[in-house]
Order: sequence, then C-alpha cells, then structure tokens
Amino acid sequence: MADGCAGQNKNCTVIGMMCYWFNYCAPTCIKRIEIVFPIVGHSFLPPDRVFGHIEKKLRKTSTIVDPQKYFDIIKEFSSVLKMGKDYVVCDWKAASANVLKTPASWHFKLQKSKRIIISKTANGSVEVKGEPYYNSDVSVFSGICKRGKKIAQMKPKQLDVGRPVKPDKIKSISSLLTLHYDLNWQENPQLSFFKNAFQQGNVEDVNREREAAAVLTDSENEDVY
Repeated sequence: MADGCAGQNKNCTVIGMMCYWFNYCAPTCIKRIEIVFPIVGHSFLPPDRVFGHIEKKLRKTSTIVDPQKYFDIIKEFSSVLKMGKDYVVCDWKAASANVLKTPASWHFKLQKSKRIIISKTANGSVEVKGEPYYNSDVSVFSGICKRGKKIAQMKPKQLDVGRPVKPDKIKSISSLLTLHYDLNWQENPQLSFFKNAFQQGNVEDVNREREAAAVLTDSENEDVY
C-alpha cells in the first residue's frame, strides 16, 4: 500500500528499487509485487495512527533542544532505527535513472495507474504493468529498462551520513539560541547537539560578526545622543 498518488516522481525510483529487490533479494516464495495507490483523502494506513500518537505527545512538549528527545518519544509508539548505525542509505534515484526508461516512455501511464504490478517471466526477467482500475486487469506486462540495460546493472552508491550545515543556517540558529539563552549558549550542556553540529570555526565567525554588529549599533546610538 503506497502513501501517495502514482504520479509522484519518487515512484519511478521506488519501482526500480522494487524490481531489483524482487529479482535478486526476494524469497523464492514471492511470485509478484503489487503496489496499490489508494484514493487520495479517503484512505487510512496503520502508520497514520502512530503519527497521530507522536504528534499528540509532541504538542505537550514545549521545548526540544536535543534529538534524543525525539527518539525517546517515537520509541514509545514504534521502533527507531538510526541511519548509518542500523541501516545505510543508497542512491537508488541515480541507479534507477541509469537503467530505466523515463516514465513517459513506459507502455502504461504511470500517473493514471491505481496499481503497479511487478512479475517475472519464465526466463527470470522482471516485467511491470500499471492498472488504471482497482479490480480489473486490462494492461499487459513489459520491460521498462532502456535498450541494452538490465536490472542487474543497477549499482546504487552508498550515501554519506549527514550534510554540512550552511553558513546562513548557522547564523540563523546561532542568533536564535543567543536570543533565548545568551551569548555563551555553547557552554550550556543541554545545547551540546548544536555545538557539535556547527563547525567551530563557523560559529566563531558568527560570534565575531554579531559582536561587530553590536559595536556598530552602540556607536550609532552614541552619535544620535
């Protein structure tokens, strides 16, 4: 069961990833995969109940300055897996784009599909079809790979964990922390996450710029009086 409509760009990547898993990783007892796109606004998935419980708990928490607090709250209602520790993330988007045709070249209209069905031929090749109806099968199976490409050629690269914080974001968050705590917020043990997340050099640059701005403001005030 999918959480969204068929026309979303991510579905091309999801289908490519599922084709690879089905062909090389799935248990032999699985004969086909069916992805169902429910009617938008008229469906309820089990995770929605979990999200509701989490949001209710978060609304009762006034301030969260440590990601561990989020983990603790989510753990009350579901399992928590940490990226880079419990699992890795691979670039399936690039891997799929290298092997699969663009959706506009597929033998069915992805945007109008209510169901996507992935199956195997007698020789083990993966084929896909999209059905525009929930209860009727009117489409045919066919391959969606580019000419000369095979699912086996998908070689997704593992992505690095974390992203560098942009200088503008550092300035914004540093100013916010200074406003709510003080200029020495980095010494507050509760804010160690932000201290570690920012590169120390960038934080010092932000502090110098803020101090320079304060001096300039004081100078302007003196000129006024």
